[in-house]
Amino acid sequence: MLRTILAAAAATLVAAPAAAQAAPGDIDTSFGWPVGFVSDPGGDIATDVVALPGGGAAVLALDGSLIAYTATGERDAGFGIEGRVELVDTELGSASALVRDPQGRLLAAVREGGASSVIRVTPSGAVDTTFGDGGRTVIRYGLYQDHYVHDLALTPDGRILVGGYAQASGRATAALARLTADGEYDTEFAADGSTTIPGDERNTAFEAIASDGAGGVYAVGTSQSDALFAHVLADGTRDAAFDGDGERTIHTGDAGDRLLPVSVTRQGAGLFATVLRGDSDGERPVVLALDAASGATRTGFGAGGLVAVPHADDVGEIAAGADGGLLVAASGVDEDSVWQRSLVVRLDAATGAPDPRFAGDGVRSLPFDTVQWGTRLVRDAAGRVTIAGQGANRLLTWRVADVAGDVTPSGGGGTPSGNGGVVAPPPSPSAETRPPATPQDAPSQQQPPVGAASAHRPAAWFYRVRSAKRLSGEADQGAARVQVAITQRDGRRCRSVTSTRRARLGSIGACSPTRARWLTAASTPRAGKTQVWSLRLARRLPPGRYTATVRALDREGVAGRIGEISFRVR
Repeated sequence: MLRTILAAAAATLVAAPAAAQAAPGDIDTSFGWPVGFVSDPGGDIATDVVALPGGGAAVLALDGSLIAYTATGERDAGFGIEGRVELVDTELGSASALVRDPQGRLLAAVREGGASSVIRVTPSGAVDTTFGDGGRTVIRYGLYQDHYVHDLALTPDGRILVGGYAQASGRATAALARLTADGEYDTEFAADGSTTIPGDERNTAFEAIASDGAGGVYAVGTSQSDALFAHVLADGTRDAAFDGDGERTIHTGDAGDRLLPVSVTRQGAGLFATVLRGDSDGERPVVLALDAASGATRTGFGAGGLVAVPHADDVGEIAAGADGGLLVAASGVDEDSVWQRSLVVRLDAATGAPDPRFAGDGVRSLPFDTVQWGTRLVRDAAGRVTIAGQGANRLLTWRVADVAGDVTPSGGGGTPSGNGGVVAPPPSPSAETRPPATPQDAPSQQQPPVGAASAHRPAAWFYRVRSAKRLSGEADQGAARVQVAITQRDGRRCRSVTSTRRARLGSIGACSPTRARWLTAASTPRAGKTQVWSLRLARRLPPGRYTATVRALDREGVAGRIGEISFRVR
C-alpha cells in the first residue's frame, strides 16, 4: 500500500510551514503552503525541472512554457512575465529538456517548425542573444534529414551535451552532440561536434544522457525493443573499456519483452537507469544498474541488476541522493483511493532496496485527490527534492526532504519522452476530476470518478498514453462496452482514425463526437468497482497532435460521461 497522508495527516499539511529540519520523506509544506504543492495552469506537462538559487525551482513544460518559482512555490515575479516565459509557440512547438549552467542561465531543448534547437535564457527570463545565433543553436547530427533532441547535460566546465536521434529514409539513429558554452559546435568532440551510433538494421535512439564528469557522456536509449547503453569519451570516440566497444545492448532474455529506458544518472561507481519493462501483460517500472567503467551488470543490485520500483506503475527521472541513495520520480495507483498519485521513491544504490529512513518505507506520495504523474525531479544542495509532473491538466510541483548529506556531482538526468514517440506523460482526467481553478487552492475533496456520471450511466476515463500505438484507462464495472475515438484537427475540420488494424486517418469532416469513428477497446474487470480498458493500434499514429475521447456504454447502448485528452506524437 502506498504511504499516503490521509485525513488526520492531511490536516498537518495545512497547519503550518514545514520545520527547518524535516525528516527524510516529509512533504515540505512551505513550498505551496498551506497545501504542500503548486498546481499551475500556466503549463501542461512537466518535461524537466532544475533547482534555482535560494530554494527556488524552474519547471519546463511540454508546450514550451518555462516557469520559475521561489522557495515558497510562488511564481518568481523577476522572471519573464509573471514568472513565465514561452520559449516556442505553445500551440505548435514543444520542449523536452532543461539545464542550468554555472552562470545561472537556463538552457532548454525545444522543437518548432520541424527543427530542434537549444535556447538559452538569462536568469531574468530574457533570451540570451549572445548564445548561438540570436539566442539559439539549431541541432544537427551530421548529414541526416531530421534531428531530434531528447535530453541535455553539462560538462563540469559548462559545455553542453545533447542527446537524441537523427533520422533519414525512415530509419532512426542514436545521436550525440556537444556545444561550447557559447552555443557553437565543439570541434574537439568527434571533429564536427556530433556523433551517431547506428544500429545496423535496427532503429536506435537516445532517450537520456548524463555527464561522465570528464567531458564525455553516458547515454541510454533503445535499440528496437532492447535497452542501449553507451559511453562516449571527451573526444567523441567510444570508450573501449565499456563492454569492449563503448556500447551495450541489453535484453531481458524473454521473448516478446521490451526495455524502454527513461532516465539515467551516476551514483558512485554505478550507472543507473529507470526503465519500463514491457511484455504482453503491460509495462512495469524498474531500475537497471551497470558498472559505469566496464558496462557490466552491477552485482548485488536486485536480481541481475534489475529492481522493481515499489508501488509504481509508471516511472520518470532518476537522480543521485545523499549517502549512497537513488531518488526516483514515479506514479502509482493508491489502493485505498484508486487515484493515480505522484511518487518519489528512495532506493539504496548498493542493493536496490527501499530506504526505510525515507518516509518509513522508501516511498512518499502526494495526497492530492486527482490523477497525477510525477515525471521529473531534482535535488538541491540543501537536500530539497522537487518533483514536477502533471495533475488534472496542470503543472504539478511539490517537494520533500532527502536524507541529509552531500551528493557527489555526476551530471545527468533523463527525459519523459521515452514512451514510443509520444512526448507527453499520461494525460489528465476529464473536467469532473479537476481541482479548483486557483493555482494553489486546497486539496480537492472530490471522490474518485467511479460511477460519477449518474446512477444509471457508466463512466470511462483515461489512464495513460503509453505509446504511439496504445491508449488505456478505466471504466465503471457496469460498462458493457468502452469505445475510443482518436481525431486530428485541421483548422475547423477533423479526421478520425478509422480502424485499429490500419491506424490511418479517414476523410476530413466536422469536429463532432457524433461524426467521430468509435473504436471498441478491450476491457478486463478487476477487483472493486472498475474495469481496465486498452486500445491497441497495429501501427504507430502519424506525427501530429491528437484528441482522444473515451465513452462507456451500458447494456442498452447508451453512453455515460465521456473523457477527453490531447497528446502529441513525434
